Amino acid sequence: MKNKIKLNIDSFLEYVLALLLILGANSVYSVTIKYNFHINILTSLVLLLYVLKKIIIKKNIKETINNIKTLLEKHYLFYIIFYTVLIIFALINDVHQFNFVSLFLIILPLFVLLYSENENTITTIMKKVLDLTVIIAITSLLSYLLIDILKVIDYTGKLGINWGEEKLIKSFLNIYFQTQYFQLNNFYIVRNTGIFVEAPMYSLILILAISYYEFFIENQEKNSLLIRAILIITLLTTFSTTGYLLLIIIYLYKVFRYLMRKNSRSLKNNSLKYIIIVISIIAVALCAFLLVNRLRTSSGSTRVDDYVASYKAWINSSIIKGVGFGNEDTIKLYMSDFRKDNQGLSNSLMVIIAEGGLYLLLIYFIPFLISSISFYKQKKYEYLYFNVIVLFLLISTIFFCTNTMINILSIWITYMIKHIKEKSKDN
Repeated sequence: MKNKIKLNIDSFLEYVLALLLILGANSVYSVTIKYNFHINILTSLVLLLYVLKKIIIKKNIKETINNIKTLLEKHYLFYIIFYTVLIIFALINDVHQFNFVSLFLIILPLFVLLYSENENTITTIMKKVLDLTVIIAITSLLSYLLIDILKVIDYTGKLGINWGEEKLIKSFLNIYFQTQYFQLNNFYIVRNTGIFVEAPMYSLILILAISYYEFFIENQEKNSLLIRAILIITLLTTFSTTGYLLLIIIYLYKVFRYLMRKNSRSLKNNSLKYIIIVISIIAVALCAFLLVNRLRTSSGSTRVDDYVASYKAWINSSIIKGVGFGNEDTIKLYMSDFRKDNQGLSNSLMVIIAEGGLYLLLIYFIPFLISSISFYKQKKYEYLYFNVIVLFLLISTIFFCTNTMINILSIWITYMIKHIKEKSKDN
């Protein structure tokens, strides 16, 4: 009975944490004007409770104290280096934002401690994020079909959000929102944005959920075809070019891996080589077509201008520390004139460089690089490919300063620490 209650509490906290990771990825609830849900604060509190229960607190006070001593002995060097690096960044960058404190000084180290002590919780949290994303996908698909396509029912109200500018968006019971549409010839087509501020953000969560499933937890699921169908169909209704490209890249890899495993000895066989070459050519052609068409649109021009503006802001400031963490206004000064009504930033990579300079870039890049090397050496190719997908997302989507990305960064840091420890043992 006690074990059942313990499992239920663990599962509850995991689902709450997973929900906050989803909502923190630029959901409508994170930018409402009337209400402030303090998602990062809630994430910090729930994560702290989970770490205390899962890692720190034992059966009695004596065991708990001994456990804390053991944890300090194991991790003190990492945390001294970790906090030194981040506090120096905060000082030279004149960071005063609570967002930085909650994400980098609370959430990130707690995730690293959790994952370092219990590596299985990485896939546990991913599984919970996947479960909730499937529920959100089903809800949004039904709402999109009944409200925007068939027009059987109507929206129930409006909600004010601050995303680039203050605006009102249509809402259905505050569980589905209409935030974007695009024009095709003379037709206006609504994009399925679910509970997110725009389609690329919904696409981001769907791609991460698909990646979690395909690269980490596929073998744990029974309804694999159904899960794939729900996530892929929902992604298609977002009309996100980035989502389409990454979907092709993910399943191109899956096809190659399947062929390699099934025909490991048949690679010398010409027929298999031809199949791989044909699939590759079709995939590359399709990706090129999507990219070229995307760049020809106003959205494509905006994305290119974001890179140019961020680069100019960075190169005209301190290359080491950038224009300042959270200082989007300086980047906006370098935007083209056609951007006056649309000054929202659309990618993470150049904003990291512009706002934090090389210093902040290295905080992201070093764990990414070392964890990727570790995955390659250990032949964990699915994990390595996941890193590639996240890199594409950083290049194309603005989410570097969300609890979702901080969770991924903590996974990179965890495997980086593990790799360094293993190398030191070998030496």
